[in-house]
Amino acid sequence: MRHLLLTAALLTLAPAAFAGGAGPRPAPRPAPAPVAPAPKTAPKPVPAPQPAPAPVPAVTSPAAPALPADAVFQPGQTWVLSGTTAGGESIERELVLDDAAPEWDDGWSFESDLGPLSYDPETGLVFAADVMTGMEEDSDLQVCMGFVQDKSVTGVLVSGDMDSISEQLSMLDGEGDAPETPEGLAQAFEDAGVEVGTCTLNLK
Repeated sequence: MRHLLLTAALLTLAPAAFAGGAGPRPAPRPAPAPVAPAPKTAPKPVPAPQPAPAPVPAVTSPAAPALPADAVFQPGQTWVLSGTTAGGESIERELVLDDAAPEWDDGWSFESDLGPLSYDPETGLVFAADVMTGMEEDSDLQVCMGFVQDKSVTGVLVSGDMDSISEQLSMLDGEGDAPETPEGLAQAFEDAGVEVGTCTLNLK
């Protein structure tokens, strides 16, 4: 369930805006009074040189793995997100993955023209978000979470603005066993009292 909770944190991230202005200038400070020089003292003895410490071996982090050539998701692909919201609205979006190689952080993190897409090859869990459509059209954001099955993805659809999606995801039981199937994922949301729709991701 850790990845689901991280998703909630991801969606709430936004650049902070800072505003400021110049106020009135302070009055000039008076010049400090002259200070008498300190009396000279005898020079301190120079300590004997100490031996240089033994070099500490550098600790290097393991290199990130390369994306396998047979991975389900590859740069430049177009994935069609289809689904039905909890309110019964049908949606369809095309997510075009960037040509750049994805980043690795306990899973592959891609960027698409509509939002992030992450894939955990160990569990098969996929998270795909359409953020741009909601922002441009002032409509709900769509988040599809599911599992890879036969090179497509089946899962649940969470809809709303960033705050409501974050709140819905935060209601999931972070201490329970992580779901391993679309049915288990839907049950986790139902147990949390969150109404979700259904979604699929298919390669175009």
